[in-house]
Amino acid sequence: MIKHRAIIIYLSLVSLFLYMDSKSYYYGFGYGILSSKVPERFTMHFGGSDLGNIGVIIEENFMNLMIFFKGRSVEITDKKEKVFIKDFDGYWFNNKLIIVKFKDNDNKQRFLKIYEEVTNDLHPKINIEEMKYAPLDHNDLKYIDLNLDLNYLKRYRLFKNLLGFILIIVTFFKAKRIYNNS
Repeated sequence: MIKHRAIIIYLSLVSLFLYMDSKSYYYGFGYGILSSKVPERFTMHFGGSDLGNIGVIIEENFMNLMIFFKGRSVEITDKKEKVFIKDFDGYWFNNKLIIVKFKDNDNKQRFLKIYEEVTNDLHPKINIEEMKYAPLDHNDLKYIDLNLDLNYLKRYRLFKNLLGFILIIVTFFKAKRIYNNS
């Protein structure tokens, strides 16, 4: 009976960790084993205290460029205009593009579509285009709300990492006991 409870608790902890990991991927600090992925060209990264507590960052993978984050200006490709990102409120994505929702210096809600333009060049071009409105009901776009307190995200990351550490320790001792009994 105790063995069954231990197995149930262990499987519950693994399930909780996988859920937390898939959710934290979208905030930039998980592997997202079970998550829908952003386009291959991009990565979500979390800028904690090591990067001035700026929150979620959209990075370009191959050249490690930080493309979009709070407190930065970004150039809109089709308008040749720079716009300042006051707050990064959220984003929609599928496997081809990311659409960011943010407030500019004037607290105006804006939307930018970020995607890779396929060319024959050695370095593909990253396009950033402004959209007049938020995406409507697109079944293939997933929305991630970033209107969360930065301290909440830090505690979430700490709890997820602590849970992962506990699972590693429990698995180690379980394996050691099995090895010693054989």
